[in-house]
Amino acid sequence: DPVVYVTCFGQKQHTITIKGVTSCVFDDLLIFNKKDLAKEEFEEEMIRIECFDSNLNPLGSNTMIGAYTIDATMVYTMNKDHELYRRWVPLVDDQDAGDVGVQGYMKISIQIIGPGEKLKIHDEDEERAKEVAKEAAVGGDVGSLILTTPTIRKEWQYIVVSVLKFEGLPVMDGKVGMGIAAVKKAGTDAFCKLSFAGGKSLKSKTVTVHGATSMQINPEFNVEMWYPVSIPTMTQLIKFSVWDEDPTSSELIAYIYEKFNRIERLGKKTTGVRWFNMYGAQEFKTEKMISNLKKGAVQIYNKANQAAGLDIDWYSYYNNVPDKATCFKGRALLQFRIESKRANLNKPENLPFRLKLPASSKVKEPPSTHYMLQALVICGTELPHFNAITSEKLHVRISIGLYSATTTSAKNENGLCRWNQHVIIERISFPTDVHQIPDIFIYLIRESDMKPICFKRLKPVTNFKTGELIGFDQKASWNPLQEDKGINALYDGVFPGTLLIKLGFGLAEEGEAVRDSWKAHLSAVAIGVPHQVRVHVYQCRNLPAADSNGLTDPFLEINFMGKKVKTVVEKKTLFPCYYTTFVFDNVTIPQLENYLYAPQVTYHLYDQDFEKNQYLGMCSYPLTDGIQTAEVNDELSDPKWIDFFKEVQGDGQGSLLTSVQLIATNGRNLSLEVQSIVPETRDAVVEFIVIGIRDLAPFNFQPMQYPYIDIELATFESVKKKNKKGVNVMTAVKRKYKCSTKPSKHPDPANPNFLERILLPVTLPLNSLFSTPLQINARDTRLGGYLTPVVGVCQIDLTTKIPWCPLTYKPPQTDVFKKGSDARDATDGDVIKSNMEPSEIDQNGIELQRELAKRSDLMQEDDFIVTPQPINVDKFLQDRINDDDHGAGVFGALTHLDKFGKSRRKKLADDVFDDPDWTQDDGDQPPAWSINRKKLEAELEVDLMTTPFETYPLTRGQKNFLLGTTVKVVGKLKGLVRVTEKVEEESMIDNTLMEQLMHPKKYKIRFYALKAYGLAAMDMDIHGNPAKSDPYLKISLGKKKFSDRENAQDDVTDVDFYKMIEFDAELPGSSQFKISVMDKNTIGFDALIGTTIIDLEDRWFDNRWQIWGEENKRLPGSDPTDKTKVRWQTKPIERRALFQPSKSAPQGTLECWVDILKPEIASAFPPDDVALPPTQIFEVRVVIWKTKNVPAMDSFEGMSDLFVKCWPEGCAPQETDTHWRCKKGKASFNWRLKFDVELGHSTRAMKFPYFHLQLWDRDIIKWNDCAGEGVIDLGRYYRKAYKRNMTLKLFDSKKVAKAAKTGQVDGEEDALPEDEDDAPEEDDEEEVKADDPGPASRLLAPSSGREPDSDDEEDHGIGAIPKSAKNSSSKAS
Repeated sequence: DPVVYVTCFGQKQHTITIKGVTSCVFDDLLIFNKKDLAKEEFEEEMIRIECFDSNLNPLGSNTMIGAYTIDATMVYTMNKDHELYRRWVPLVDDQDAGDVGVQGYMKISIQIIGPGEKLKIHDEDEERAKEVAKEAAVGGDVGSLILTTPTIRKEWQYIVVSVLKFEGLPVMDGKVGMGIAAVKKAGTDAFCKLSFAGGKSLKSKTVTVHGATSMQINPEFNVEMWYPVSIPTMTQLIKFSVWDEDPTSSELIAYIYEKFNRIERLGKKTTGVRWFNMYGAQEFKTEKMISNLKKGAVQIYNKANQAAGLDIDWYSYYNNVPDKATCFKGRALLQFRIESKRANLNKPENLPFRLKLPASSKVKEPPSTHYMLQALVICGTELPHFNAITSEKLHVRISIGLYSATTTSAKNENGLCRWNQHVIIERISFPTDVHQIPDIFIYLIRESDMKPICFKRLKPVTNFKTGELIGFDQKASWNPLQEDKGINALYDGVFPGTLLIKLGFGLAEEGEAVRDSWKAHLSAVAIGVPHQVRVHVYQCRNLPAADSNGLTDPFLEINFMGKKVKTVVEKKTLFPCYYTTFVFDNVTIPQLENYLYAPQVTYHLYDQDFEKNQYLGMCSYPLTDGIQTAEVNDELSDPKWIDFFKEVQGDGQGSLLTSVQLIATNGRNLSLEVQSIVPETRDAVVEFIVIGIRDLAPFNFQPMQYPYIDIELATFESVKKKNKKGVNVMTAVKRKYKCSTKPSKHPDPANPNFLERILLPVTLPLNSLFSTPLQINARDTRLGGYLTPVVGVCQIDLTTKIPWCPLTYKPPQTDVFKKGSDARDATDGDVIKSNMEPSEIDQNGIELQRELAKRSDLMQEDDFIVTPQPINVDKFLQDRINDDDHGAGVFGALTHLDKFGKSRRKKLADDVFDDPDWTQDDGDQPPAWSINRKKLEAELEVDLMTTPFETYPLTRGQKNFLLGTTVKVVGKLKGLVRVTEKVEEESMIDNTLMEQLMHPKKYKIRFYALKAYGLAAMDMDIHGNPAKSDPYLKISLGKKKFSDRENAQDDVTDVDFYKMIEFDAELPGSSQFKISVMDKNTIGFDALIGTTIIDLEDRWFDNRWQIWGEENKRLPGSDPTDKTKVRWQTKPIERRALFQPSKSAPQGTLECWVDILKPEIASAFPPDDVALPPTQIFEVRVVIWKTKNVPAMDSFEGMSDLFVKCWPEGCAPQETDTHWRCKKGKASFNWRLKFDVELGHSTRAMKFPYFHLQLWDRDIIKWNDCAGEGVIDLGRYYRKAYKRNMTLKLFDSKKVAKAAKTGQVDGEEDALPEDEDDAPEEDDEEEVKADDPGPASRLLAPSSGREPDSDDEEDHGIGAIPKSAKNSSSKAS
């Protein structure tokens, strides 16, 4: 009773259970969503697929059949689609030593979708065509119908880890008790684990070592761990770990990861004996009992927070991800190798085991060399504070392996510490192979408890391939620190600081050679030169929204040499302009190596609030990038943009435009007067064609009433003003240019059209580097204008719109607009005209159009029109009954229905069973609507790349709020923006198009929804696991809505919609066509699976979309083969990803297309009929004649009690009667079974056309035994029967068939088998007239007195009949 469990990313899901089979179809899609997955975690992740025999007893456990494991990285790097598609994989039982070899095969597909990626959709028609081609290649041989899985050669190899000893493990068990009364000494109870491919871990013995420090914890093992691997393997990650054994639960010390394929590529398939360094979280268990109790309390607190979902368990994270760990936790002397033969022949080949290494085989350690580490610890800036009253002293510790050195303490002065110390770790012994040298850690130590609260981790090898060490010629550099979140000594969002250090590491003799020069260098660093430092602050951009209105009240705090200054507060903006200069006079800084050893200028960004200012980020400016001038008023070079961050680079938002000017005083008293830093400007005009706002969300739980937008541009200009001494100096003056649109609520308040062309005279900088954006505030008029709250904000960047800056200028994309003179916009376009004579028009088509028009009139009262139930079109199809249409839409499908009533059931059997033409292609014939219609891989927007209108998202909410980020998009502003030099310049679009934009028109929107793929599971089963959704469509356009909830389909991941929905629209106007796929719930609210939005304005006003498919348009009378045929342009089929607001990965894919037509054109071009052909119920009749060569199932008696169980996929199994006590494997049944199967597009029988046969031995006392199983592929016959509406018999008698075709069957004796074993005895259950004998009746009725048997393979055995053509009999004997 197989059931499949899949485990990945810490989640586990399973399929349904299928009872009583060894070959089965699951057809299950399991989706695993994982957010915030680190690269290191992903690289270590495995996907494990386990097949179990389900135990129906709830108290019992499932039995492993076999498992398959593959690395996530292998799937992701396998091809550009990051998938393993429809592959047979072997199942191996890695838990039961008795199950040796492959236990079965499973066909699977795996796809990994990263951020910004989309699900790969495979063309089912194309895949089916490939399968049909394979069938044709084997000539349709019956033997080719038997499904056989590929034979994969499996062999066993062994991962062998020689565990020799460990050095420097941390103290994991603190001392319990005091002095003589100590119950337990400090130390570690170490043991190892080895695992591969998610299998059961192999554990070593436990070795206990006592000691107070890591130097004393050096356990020896001298053991080999053998772990079996079935080859080929799709998993590469070998996990070796060391643990501390405890009575309650063991504690992980560290992990060592190795790759199987890397070892295979090495010489002799071995790494050799070498040191493996281990890293993890800090441990503070000591001889002090109180310290141990504190440590335990902190761990319990952290575990509680992690269990409540409040925090990550950083202690476990550092231990499991060595590349992110915060400290060295010892090293292991190991050897990894791969063996093809196992050493212990007494053990099963798939069972891991241990071997004790003999004392005589002691392996020598790798050769070692003496090294030296030197560091000049100069200073640190922005270092954290821990005591609000007194400045705490800080140390710097540098460690490599078990060796370390610590500076003396330095006072923290407003985040600045000066050490100016030379730190040396000399004569340290490490392996000669530099790749075995551990990493270097730089710690910031708090003096009160000497804990390493912040750290920086460096590799001693700068070039991994060449093995080049850091050396002693490196320049000093600023090292940003990271917080050790396992200790968690800092508040969230606090920057850990930076350290200026000159670091060197190399051979001991090289270090000795430079020791004196480094000391001299440190002396030179201490020599400072008086300077005046001027910090020029220009402006910020893209700051995070810190207030609920989506804006911020930002100001900057500048810190240099322990002195702090602040800018003014700019209110309600994300792009503040300051244009301020701060002077730090007479500061002494070292000039050595271009100010390399001088402190940095740091900038802290805050949002001003009433209670407490909110920290938004920081950035720093090294003085090596400073502008050196001789005088205060010398010309400055351009400033540069610097990104803000919070704790580490990349975790912040926003940038600062700034520069630092350095002037050496040389004994002078320099002026403190500041000059204007405002750049040169010029007059310009901002042209803004405002179309409107789309989908504006309610504000304060109230819908929009009368919205409008404010437009503002803030710039600075230099003007002459008198200073305190009465001297005219150039001073920066802020200017604001404002305008507004008129309020609008047409066509509705949530989608207001403004339709205005605004010309705003402004002054703009000559250099686009200094340009400021247009600030747009969307407001709503409430209480008659008494309240005008800001309901959304956005900014329009002008950097790329300034025409006199050719390096950054990008012209407007006006060339994509549809041409104003295009015939598609003419109200009397030629699409309605026809040069046909009225008498030439097909009267059937005219009548059909009248029926369609009548039906349309009856539905005018609805806001939307859905593809309705098909009307009776039999009379319209009589003249087209021979048309070669095989299922394209409802009308085409109706030609295959039975038009002849019950008389067809009275026909003779030779007329019921057709003689098919197997040379015909019975794959899906392309429906009429799909011919010459392009199918895109993604959304149309991806192909077009640009849109005619510029769209700017309106946002509301704030970041860094107490309950998390609340910023969300609440609408979209649409328009066109251009900067011109003169007011008199012509508009960016021509007058005809402007007229169309300013006067909206009505249109018909036809949306064709075809299919949705890979929908996320939104339901839950009784075990709490994700279950398939019940999807349906929900569509909205402005106030108009459509819901297809009543047609929701149960428990599917791929759903067929194939329907057309029609809306009325006004463009420009409500243009956001929102398509949502919902999950129907019986209890509670329906859940959103995913949404996609089509912008109708961007489609209609885009000339590229307008002409798409023009070549396939057919006017009445233009088609010589069918003068009534009309067809609209063939817009492309899109595959649109469905998204949820809270998830970055797509939750499915929707296949669809959209047409936009004027009402008069829509009346001339009826919609495409995309409805699927109706499904039909066919009957599969199976006759089980006999068996032969069946091994005896009751070995004692040499007999069997045989019966046959069989079923088509999707049907309940049926059984024959039992042939008791049959000998020599011969059993006779002569039993007919009948199954109803549903054939049609995407029915289960068509997707999986498999017929299952099982032969069983019946037992009365115990369970029945399965003697064998087989599967027959009926796909070819299903397709033939359904597409051609035929009644088929599969294994027809060759002689009888030939005689029937040549007309030689004249009498009953001619139709009988050649001997009495060739035909079964069967009752004549067909309704055949007594006076109308025929060949078929004689075939179904064997002569009397003959013994039923069927050794001859030419006997009749299986057939498929449409439900309308079958009789009511259900049993043959």
